[in-house]
Amino acid sequence: MDDLRAIVKAILYVNRTGIPREYLPYDFPPYKTVYDYYAKWEVDGTTQQVHDLLRDKARRAQGRSAAPSATVIRRLRRGRAMVRYVHSQLMTCVEVACAMAIVTPVVSGVRGVPKFSSDQWPVLLSFLGAIALFGALACTPLRWLGGRQRDFETAVPLANPEAVLPTPKEALRRSFDGGFVVVVVVPSLVVGLMWPPFAFFWPLVFVPDRAIKGIYVAHWERRHGVLLWHGHVKEQPLGKDQLFYSSARVPTPE
Repeated sequence: MDDLRAIVKAILYVNRTGIPREYLPYDFPPYKTVYDYYAKWEVDGTTQQVHDLLRDKARRAQGRSAAPSATVIRRLRRGRAMVRYVHSQLMTCVEVACAMAIVTPVVSGVRGVPKFSSDQWPVLLSFLGAIALFGALACTPLRWLGGRQRDFETAVPLANPEAVLPTPKEALRRSFDGGFVVVVVVPSLVVGLMWPPFAFFWPLVFVPDRAIKGIYVAHWERRHGVLLWHGHVKEQPLGKDQLFYSSARVPTPE
C-alpha cells in the first residue's frame, strides 16, 4: 500500500508541476515504474474512475449536480485550440492532396499534362527518399537530427482533459488548416505556369515526412494507451516543443 501511495504521489507531482516524468526527484519511485502504473491505470479506466468520483464529490459538496452537463463542458472547451498530434501530421498529407487537386487541372489545362523524362525520375525519387529519411529520423531520440521521440516520452498529462479536449469530430476539423492549402496553392500555380510544369509537384516534399511521423505516433499512442496533443492551456503552460497527453478513454460528448 505504501508503494502504491508513493506511485500516486509521483503521478500527482508530475501533474501539478508539469515536469517531464524522467526528472522526478530521487525520493519518488523510479520514473519508469511510475509511468508503467500510470499507463496501466489509463488503459483500464482506473484514472478516469478516480477522477469522476473526486469530481462528483466536490460538486456535491458545493450543492451542485454530480456530473457537469454537456453544455457546460462545451462552453469550457470553446476557444481551446487543442489538436491531436497524429492528426496534425497526417492531415498535412490531405491538405497537400487538396492543393494538388486544385493546381493540377489549372496547370495541365494551360501548359498540358507534365511529362517526366527518364533522367528526371531518379532525381525525384531520390529527393522524396531523402525527405522520408528525415521523417524517419524525427521518430528517433536524436534531437540534433530533428528527432522528437523524447518529446513524446516527456509529454505532460492534461490536468482536466474533459474541459479542454474537443470532440472527435471537432478534433479532426481543427486539424485541417485551410490557410496552409492556400499557401501551397498560390506558389504552386506560379511555379507551374512560369517554370517547367512538373515543378508544381514541389508540395509533395511534405508528404513522406508527415506520413512517417503520423504513422509512428499512431503506433506510439496505441502502445502506451494515451493520446498526444499540442495546443495552449492557460492553466498548464508548457516548455518549448512539449506536448500534452490524455487517456484514450476520456469521454467527449458529441
